[in-house]
This record gives sequence, structure tokens and C-alpha cells, in this order.
Amino acid sequence: MASSFKTSSDFDCSADDLFSLHADPEFQSAKALALGAHTATCEIESATDTEVRLRLETAREGFGGRGKEVATMRMTLDRETRGSTWSQTVQGYERRASVEGVSVVSEVEGGGARLTVSGTINIRIPLVGRVIEGKILGAIQKIADRETAFIRDRLRALKER
Repeated sequence: MASSFKTSSDFDCSADDLFSLHADPEFQSAKALALGAHTATCEIESATDTEVRLRLETAREGFGGRGKEVATMRMTLDRETRGSTWSQTVQGYERRASVEGVSVVSEVEGGGARLTVSGTINIRIPLVGRVIEGKILGAIQKIADRETAFIRDRLRALKER
């Protein structure tokens, strides 16, 4: 069982500026909090001239209101291509659930930048895995819309400095 998704949003900034924002650990933590995490910590695991590896750990209310859910997202960002690969696991569900994908920042003809995120959700629980994947897929566009609004607000604030 696996389900795929893809979202895309355009921004009024350069592709380099949008990519730099995504490579900033403080931005990643703030975005996670804005999207509903109770706590968020992002740190650079390693960095070279061309690559940055980030680790983002978040805690939020569990699915269906069941306790606290701790998730770890690992991102490898390539400065030359303005792309990244990422994967996310939830503590206690590593063997039964995973999300992984690719994010790409590109130039938009006529100016601006586009963020395209595509990924795969894999819930390995017999009988109900596909139903859970469907619920997650249904929420992804809403989350992407909130993420887009957060990025736009952050870009606006950076321009005003």
C-alpha cells in the first residue's frame, strides 16, 4: 500500500531566496509550530558548500487525539539544484508508517519562484492502511495551503526589514 501526492505553490521572490528560507533551521522550526506542532526543534546535521542536512523533530497531539506524537523529518537540501529529498517517521510507528518525497524550488517564467512538493505515504497496517492513507491525503492540500500562507507571511516580513 502506498499513496502519492503532489502540491505546487508560487511565490513573489527569487528561487534562491525561497530555497535559502527552506535551508534555514529557524524557519523550519517556526513553520512546524505554525502548522500545529506543540514543540519543534530543527538543527543542521551536516553542511557543505553544496548540501545541507537538517533534522526536524516535532511533537503534537496524536492522530485522533491519542496522546503525544513525536515525528522526525530528515531533509537533504542540494544548493545547486535547489531541490531536497526528505523522509518523516513517527516515533513508535517506524515499521508501520513512512512518508518520503522530494521538494523542488524553481524559477517561474516572468519572475517569482515555485515550490513543488511530491511524496509517497506508506501505511503498512493490514485492512485499514489504505483508509488511513486516504485521510492523510485529504489533509495534505489543507496543510499545503497553510504552509503557503506561512511562507508568504515570512517572505513579506523579510522584505520589510
